Amino acid sequence: MTRAGGGPQRLSLKERMGAPRMAEGDETTIWRATGWTLIARVSPLLMGPVTALLVAFMLSPIEQGMYYAAASLVRWQILLELGFGVTLRQRVSWHHAQADPQADARLSGLLRIGVFGYLLMTAVWLLFATWGGGMWLQTQVDDAWLPWLLVSILVGLSFPIQAGLS
Repeated sequence: MTRAGGGPQRLSLKERMGAPRMAEGDETTIWRATGWTLIARVSPLLMGPVTALLVAFMLSPIEQGMYYAAASLVRWQILLELGFGVTLRQRVSWHHAQADPQADARLSGLLRIGVFGYLLMTAVWLLFATWGGGMWLQTQVDDAWLPWLLVSILVGLSFPIQAGLS
């Protein structure tokens, strides 16, 4: 291949590896996706202080405690998951891209491991967070069992949802 100036055309790394060129109009799609990603990253930065002010001025001290207890459940869920979903997605996509017939068997095994792992996380969560946390909270605050139960079960059910999204 030659350029208009007569010398050889320089190919990008993607082109040398066989990646297709970007079609006409794909730039708009990339900019739109980048914009939505930027909004998703910036919105918590803007809404965090607003949420903190609303919690501080609109909720009673007991309601604030329940709010922060529920928020800590979500943080504990992230800690329990330990990036399992991200790792699973990377491995599944890598095996799916292989043109090897044995890759399908490995992919099936990875999916079984993923489902088992998320079911195990759900069981551990429901045992310790729902039951254990509820028992501890009952000694601290009256009538806190039902809200704790609802929040912890909803957080626990998000594990299988994450498995479906992986």
